[in-house]
Amino acid sequence: MKKRVFLGSTILAGAMAFALPTLSFAQAEEEQTAEVERGRDELICTVEQQTGSRIRTRVCRTQDEIDREHEAAREFIGRTRERTAQNDNRTN
Repeated sequence: MKKRVFLGSTILAGAMAFALPTLSFAQAEEEQTAEVERGRDELICTVEQQTGSRIRTRVCRTQDEIDREHEAAREFIGRTRERTAQNDNRTN
């Protein structure tokens, strides 16, 4: 009888351990949505997962910083496409 109670409480504790991180990420997403609505000068925090890792981290930036990062990424993609097109023309 004691073995069954111990086993049941162990399973319950394990299930709760998996449920808790999910709740915190859901709360972080709600906070992110609320912070986006506040304005461009305030910090916007998001939970991000780096490539090659399962660990998520909270990253906070202003809307202006986010816009600059997006623009830099667009410019990088444009330059990469131009180089690829130039290389294709050289090989033909």
